[in-house]
Amino acid sequence: MKAHTHGFFIGSLVCFVAGAVLEGAALAQEFVGGNIPVVTAGGFQNAPSAAGNTLNGELMVVWHGHRDAGSTAFEILGRRIGPDAGLIGDPVSLSPAGSFTPDIAYNSIDNEYLVVYARGGIFGRRVAADGSPIGAEITIFADISQSS
Repeated sequence: MKAHTHGFFIGSLVCFVAGAVLEGAALAQEFVGGNIPVVTAGGFQNAPSAAGNTLNGELMVVWHGHRDAGSTAFEILGRRIGPDAGLIGDPVSLSPAGSFTPDIAYNSIDNEYLVVYARGGIFGRRVAADGSPIGAEITIFADISQSS
């Protein structure tokens, strides 16, 4: 029996969409389609993470970077990719300046994402399916320096 799922590899903010085919215990990946440039802004753009929206057939990619080429502070940015592999809207800021190393998960019950990131502690932000931030930042762990 074969099951077909989608996995994603993100590198240098160019998205490669991979189809993962499961047969028994073996997992094979094949790349499908071409590269998708997620952001072409100047400045440093790094540490991408992605989650798939199963209800809308979209992908949300987040990364830390400089929103403007002249900026020196990282922030978490996000952008959606549609089912046709087209970019949806412009990158959206999802955190205060000084944030880095994001990760993202999709909640299919509420049709929203949770983005987590570091900034002297661990913080999070709920993000609507349309890519807009929901509510205020969530403190998950207030101060990394106090951990042992």
